[in-house]
Order: sequence, then structure tokens, then C-alpha cells
Amino acid sequence: MGADRLKRTPFQAALFSADNGTIFLGSSPVGFVVVLGDKEVNVGLVQWALRKALASLEGAWGNAQVLHVPASPDDM
Repeated sequence: MGADRLKRTPFQAALFSADNGTIFLGSSPVGFVVVLGDKEVNVGLVQWALRKALASLEGAWGNAQVLHVPASPDDM
């Protein structure tokens, strides 16, 4: 079901965690960015890098609402 039918805004990122690893999923104008992490992944660092990647994609596609990306992972 689409976000508009649920009266919600579309998601920007999702995180799925299991005992043996983590999946990070981010939406972009051209599809999805998927990052796979092992069980010892630095979640904050990957979330920051994913946000940077998504902002780059948004900017490259000329979207006026470019995502805000903190200067460093510590600022998230």
C-alpha cells in the first residue's frame, strides 16, 4: 500500500537488524540504495554515509528538497 493511501509521507530510510547482520534501505528518485552490514557494523556511521549518498542522488536529479546531512556521524 502506498504512503499516500496511508496518509503518510514516503519513507527515506529503513533499518532491519538480525543476529548475523543489518540491512539499510534508502529511497531515492531513481530507486533504492541497499547497504548490507555484518553483525559488527557501526550503525551510526552507515546511516550517515547512506544519508550522504541519498542527498547526492537527490541533488543529481535536481530535487529542490535536498536532504540535510550532518557534517559528521557524531552530529546525527
